[in-house]
Amino acid sequence: MDNGLSPVKLSKKAASTAKRYYGATAKDYNQRRAGQAKWSGEDSKVRKLLSDLPSGARVLDVPCGTGRFFDFYRECGFDALGVDVSAAMLAECSGVPVRQGSIFALDLPDGSFDVALSIRFMNLIEADDMKIALRELQRVARRVIFTLRVKQKSQTGHYHSPHPITAVEDALLPGWSITRNDAVHEDDYRMVEIAVA
Repeated sequence: MDNGLSPVKLSKKAASTAKRYYGATAKDYNQRRAGQAKWSGEDSKVRKLLSDLPSGARVLDVPCGTGRFFDFYRECGFDALGVDVSAAMLAECSGVPVRQGSIFALDLPDGSFDVALSIRFMNLIEADDMKIALRELQRVARRVIFTLRVKQKSQTGHYHSPHPITAVEDALLPGWSITRNDAVHEDDYRMVEIAVA
């Protein structure tokens, strides 16, 4: 049975996460989250961090979900591409080219983007998966911006896999460094930027 997910092999944790993002979840994804302090904080930070990019800059958004930043990309004149493992999430997107694929194995040329974004994803996967994802993003972009939960909010909370900033440092390729590490809406939820020197 086709579940609308990319055929790329994922770790058990990543595959479990991916299965949650199709069907009804895809249909009302934005509506259920818009207006939250976290959502507003992410929007503000992304706009600020991309404000230095010129029109025509190549932007990769992965996983792009339902394309929440696509209107902003179009306003700025960015040459953007959205990639997501869930065909159902991509079906909700409009205005920017999209393709189905996995952050762990992007079918994209080396260095083909000025910046890559990965919002609301790293805290849903394990440290080994995060390292693979970050290295793949470093391969295809010169700057990478992502969100990261750095500590467990509660024992039963949604933030399954918080990661210390040292886990990001372990994923850096030679010549790369952390250039930003800012709080979003609370101190333990961070917007991190890494870039090649």
